[in-house]
Amino acid sequence: MHAFFDGYVNSKTTLKQFVEQYENALHNKVEKEKLADFACFNSRVPCKNRYEFEKQFQDAFTIDKFKKFMDEFAGKIYCGLSSVKENIALVEFLVYEDVKVWESSKRVIFKVILNEEANEVKCNCRLFEFRGILCRHIILVLIEKQIFRISEKYIFRRWRKDIKRCHTKVKVSYADWSSKPEAHRFEKMCNLFYEVADMATKSDEKCNMVMGFVNNLKLKLTSNEVVRESNQHETNVIDGATQVDKLEDTSNEGCKILSPRVVRGKGHPPSKRLQSKVEKVIQKRKARNIQMKSNEKKLEKDFGRTKSLGDAFEAKDNIVHTDNLNLH
Repeated sequence: MHAFFDGYVNSKTTLKQFVEQYENALHNKVEKEKLADFACFNSRVPCKNRYEFEKQFQDAFTIDKFKKFMDEFAGKIYCGLSSVKENIALVEFLVYEDVKVWESSKRVIFKVILNEEANEVKCNCRLFEFRGILCRHIILVLIEKQIFRISEKYIFRRWRKDIKRCHTKVKVSYADWSSKPEAHRFEKMCNLFYEVADMATKSDEKCNMVMGFVNNLKLKLTSNEVVRESNQHETNVIDGATQVDKLEDTSNEGCKILSPRVVRGKGHPPSKRLQSKVEKVIQKRKARNIQMKSNEKKLEKDFGRTKSLGDAFEAKDNIVHTDNLNLH
């Protein structure tokens, strides 16, 4: 069973219980995400160093990802520069790391390539490609070259705490989004924009006009949002405890889940499959044997009943015969 359903579903869960527990599991996951988002916006892991890119990651990353970055930052103490090769545009660094192997350590060499003009850096450990976090070897090279500001392409969108995902606006039965005023406003704007988009798709001129209006409106709303968030930041921190209580109260509210309707499944109605001649012969033989056994049992039962009646009649005849002898 998937770890997502731990505590909700087991091997003995029925289909009806699975439907109910599935909704509860999703509802619980949504509430945990809300609490995690609230914690990311209203609390911070303190920086342990004075480098600017550490503050940059602190402002952008979620708490969990920033902690992983801090682990890599702390791990650079086991690393050092071995050699440097400079070309026209690229600089190649050989970085050694003392890797722990059981009770001993082994020195491993990694290659880091830096392109300052394109603001790109790569390491053959491939930690950034696999996990989306800059490795300790790259951090060491950046500090060595005094590069204290990281390009935004090294901050993945999926790790950002200020990202707003479209799927959170979808109506679902396990969340109360559809009952909020924001949901009604979102639905009205989407319906209107669908009509505008449908009319603007007929020509490139109309499409470019709509895109220009939308981009200008986006810039205007973004600037207003930045000003509003800067003014309300202190208020949100003070009222943090109250908002946590509200989230916990809403997590206890749930909609009543009804039993699923009983309907016939799609496709051809259930029927007996075609059988081969061998299967038919075997089934007939089994049926014949069962019939013979039942007939034998019936005969034995009838024979026992007949025998008991014969014994009774014989006993009665003996009594009558004895009475006649006594009379004579």
